[in-house]
Amino acid sequence: MTWRRRRSPADERPERVRGLPAPADYDDLTPDVPCFATTRITRDGLPVGLMIHGAPDGGGGDAADRFWQFFAGDEDQAFVDDPDNTLIVGTNTIANHDPAVVPYLGAPIGSLWVRAGAVFVEDE
Repeated sequence: MTWRRRRSPADERPERVRGLPAPADYDDLTPDVPCFATTRITRDGLPVGLMIHGAPDGGGGDAADRFWQFFAGDEDQAFVDDPDNTLIVGTNTIANHDPAVVPYLGAPIGSLWVRAGAVFVEDE
């Protein structure tokens, strides 16, 4: 699959994602689904350090319930529990911010990936 990029103006993004550079967006992610991300990534501009592909209830769920969760990796539970520190964005937004995640977006439900330099390794 080939990924194409398209322009996206930064001023249209909500305050909590304005820290992300916006020279372009991936527009061919199939599908560009909502995902959970922390403001350490979206506001502070840190790269993705940990990504989990799961269902919100921890179970299988149907396809619409499955989503990615992206963390910088330095967040503690209190940080994540504060709703001001988390938000829902599209996978295109995260892929544009950190293109290293793109090869892993097709990973199966239940995958957990940890950054190891420029790549991610699956954690069990």
